[in-house]
Amino acid sequence: MKRNVAKALALALALCLGVFGLSGCFCSKQETTQEEPTSNVSDSKPEVVVPTEPFYVLVVGDDSRTGTIEAEKENQSDTVMLVRVDPTTYHITIVTIPRDTTTNINGTDTKFDQAYQYYGIEGTVQAAEDLTGVKISYYLDMGFVGFVDFVNDIDGVDVTVPMTISLTDIITGNKITVEEGDQHLNGNEALVYARVRKAYGDDMEAIRQTQDRQVLQKLITKVSQMPADQASAVVPVFVSALTNTNMDSEVLAKLVENFCNNSGSITFDSTSGPYQGSIVNDIWLIPRDEEAWAELMAVVDAGGDPATVIAPKNVN
Repeated sequence: MKRNVAKALALALALCLGVFGLSGCFCSKQETTQEEPTSNVSDSKPEVVVPTEPFYVLVVGDDSRTGTIEAEKENQSDTVMLVRVDPTTYHITIVTIPRDTTTNINGTDTKFDQAYQYYGIEGTVQAAEDLTGVKISYYLDMGFVGFVDFVNDIDGVDVTVPMTISLTDIITGNKITVEEGDQHLNGNEALVYARVRKAYGDDMEAIRQTQDRQVLQKLITKVSQMPADQASAVVPVFVSALTNTNMDSEVLAKLVENFCNNSGSITFDSTSGPYQGSIVNDIWLIPRDEEAWAELMAVVDAGGDPATVIAPKNVN
């Protein structure tokens, strides 16, 4: 951990030095000119405004093959999680939007993950808002390689594996086996754990969703338990691992610092949206149950436990 935190701090320091270096060049240039006009425009940076009310973040794991052993294809959203963050009570709620949820795109009923393929992250945010009825303030979009890099940068993640699983690592091409029980996973192992599903039979996608929520919760917990200054230094590393985001890095750093300073008060709830499906026109689809989603999100919006509405699927 010390090596990677040092790496993150070095990155932050390099950015600072870069700013000072540019400032020094600018000053030297000014000294060679005469009577440079002054400006009345203030150079002070606007104050960073950090949310104080609960807000929603859409966390997307896209399936870009860039940097992997597989050929590139049109990207889809491999996993989508709607996260409600309360920066006052430090309560975090994670709700999966199953990728097979029926969504109408260009007049055709198809899977929710196709919104990313056709319209990118912005279209996925819009599709999520239409389905859930909530306003999404921010999005964090990360691919396979970025995920592996970030998990490695924070020296891995601790998870509870429900059964022994094996899968070919899409980054290295090596077969990776993750044993049942409490495990400390590096980035490649964590990606295998987050992606595996066929081992779970008929409930493959619903159980994978449960695993992905566990990984996200464990990552949040690990960063929040770091000293606040070290966790804030990890933020640039995290942001560089993202494919897309609309969250200002300074806002994110302030939020991380706030949660680190109150790590003992952080609580989690999580579940999935409706996940029972069937074959429709030769593809597996989950019916678009807007009534169930409305009931679920009413509980989430009130800060309640969504598992009281829809129980998550686990390995029996």
